[in-house]
Amino acid sequence: MTRAVMVMMTDVSDGLEAEYNRWYNEIHLPEVLTVPGVLSGRRFRICGEGIRYMALYELESAEVVTSPAYLSWRANSASTQTWSQRFTVSQRLVYEQIYPAD
Repeated sequence: MTRAVMVMMTDVSDGLEAEYNRWYNEIHLPEVLTVPGVLSGRRFRICGEGIRYMALYELESAEVVTSPAYLSWRANSASTQTWSQRFTVSQRLVYEQIYPAD
């Protein structure tokens, strides 16, 4: 099975930063980790200039993000829908592992 990673980069206005981090750490990340095929998740804050926050999720395969379970979770997570509208920047990228092969 091909492994993959999903990189989610987001930013919010300064006034929402503490609330955003609390939501992401305590609600969002644990929710994402319940989706079958999502193996792990970690968060990072930029050193320097750019989009301030990045979450890195290890996936069983790139198809996880198009699976019925993932799509259902995204469609039904009220808190994710609410926060997504508060992002000043949001970018999601999915990468398949090419080396090593296994």
